[in-house]
Amino acid sequence: MVDAVDRANSRKDVLVNADFVAKSVRHPGSRSRSYVFSTGLMKPLAACMLPVMIGALIAMLEGLPVLQYLYVGFPLALGIAAIWTSIDSGRKLAEIHLRPDAIAVRTVMESAEPREPLSWFRLLDVRVLNSEIKITVGYDIFVLEREKWPDFELLKSELVKSLYPSQDL
Repeated sequence: MVDAVDRANSRKDVLVNADFVAKSVRHPGSRSRSYVFSTGLMKPLAACMLPVMIGALIAMLEGLPVLQYLYVGFPLALGIAAIWTSIDSGRKLAEIHLRPDAIAVRTVMESAEPREPLSWFRLLDVRVLNSEIKITVGYDIFVLEREKWPDFELLKSELVKSLYPSQDL
């Protein structure tokens, strides 16, 4: 039992080795990936089921068979909603890890149960606007909105410091 705890603690040390870590309000905390996926599935499933339910209602009002809409429509809506959720939760940032020379980001799904070490990239650009920050990490551009990041001002200053590290001569 002690060995399992030691391995888990050492794994956490390997997974997080940053000077500064910022967490979004979307951060799942200690929740599992299945919990994060299922809670993220609710709105897309509701949006995808709406046409199925309207089609079933119209069929019912016209006296047509209803089950064909449900037998075909529900699995189709569930599949589309699952794809929508996996793409959406794979794009939303939940964590930003900063070092003086590099940045690593994790999406909502990646931060639910970190399985891999952080992938460090060079921060290429930081654009500070009124209520958002646009950062360029590798080939990706991320927009960080003020209301989604509780420590927005601190994050902004750390991003600028990471982009332009002080060099002692």
